[in-house]
Amino acid sequence: MENTDVSKIIFEIISGLDETGFLYDFLCDYEPLECLSRSEISETLLVKSKKDGILRIVKSYNKKSYPAANDESDILGGLQHA
Repeated sequence: MENTDVSKIIFEIISGLDETGFLYDFLCDYEPLECLSRSEISETLLVKSKKDGILRIVKSYNKKSYPAANDESDILGGLQHA
């Protein structure tokens, strides 16, 4: 996927945010590299930490379409990855 595709997806995500500024803070710490998956309820991105260069997978949910996202986020956040 080209960077312009990732930029377009990021813009669409930003356009749907509320005033909390979560994504702005997130983008200060991470660089989006590639959109791995996109659906009606979520996007999955490959990102690179600006602090340590580690690659991570990030999943962003449309809470209007998928209200259970908070529960899934809590479960995934509690996992320990090797």
